[in-house]
Amino acid sequence: MPRFRPVNRRKRFLAVCLVLIVLGAVGAGSAYLVKGGGLRKGSCQRVAYFPPSPLHAPVNVFNSTTQGGLAGQVKDQLQQRGFTIGTVGNDPYRRKIRGTGELRYDADNSDGLAQVNALRPWNLGMAPVPDPQHPKGPSVDFVIGDSFGGLYPTAKPLPGQVLPCVATTAPAAN
Repeated sequence: MPRFRPVNRRKRFLAVCLVLIVLGAVGAGSAYLVKGGGLRKGSCQRVAYFPPSPLHAPVNVFNSTTQGGLAGQVKDQLQQRGFTIGTVGNDPYRRKIRGTGELRYDADNSDGLAQVNALRPWNLGMAPVPDPQHPKGPSVDFVIGDSFGGLYPTAKPLPGQVLPCVATTAPAAN
C-alpha cells in the first residue's frame, strides 16, 4: 500500500490566500473599469431631450376623477406647451380610471399616434389606448385618472429611449 507524504498546511494556507488576493484584485479592477473610472480618453455627455412637436390635431381633455376643475387646469398647461385643445369636460365613457390616465386615439390614424407620442413625454404614466369607438381622425383624448399628479415641468424621454451621446475630450494635462 502506498504511503502519502503529509500535507503541508502552511503551504496550502498561503496558496489559498494568494488565490483570494488575485481574485479580489481582478474584481476590483474590473468594477473600476465598468463604472468608468479608467482607460478613458474622453467623456460622454448626453444631449438634451426635445420631445416630438405637437401636431395641430385637437387634444380633448377629459376628467374621470371626482376633483372638479382638473380638466381646465390641464387644458391650460397643454396650451402652454403648444397643443391645440378641443373639448374639455368629464369623461364621456364615465369610466373610473385608477391609474394616471389614458391617451385614447383612433388606431387607424397615424396622426393620432404621432400626437400620443408628443403627449406622453409630459407625463410618462399616461397609457396609450387605441380605442375602436374613438371618432375617426387625428384627435386624441387626454383622460385624467385618479393617480394623475400633473404634467412635468420639462419633457422626459420615454422608458427605453436612449439619448445620443456626444463625446467630449478632456483637456490635456501640462
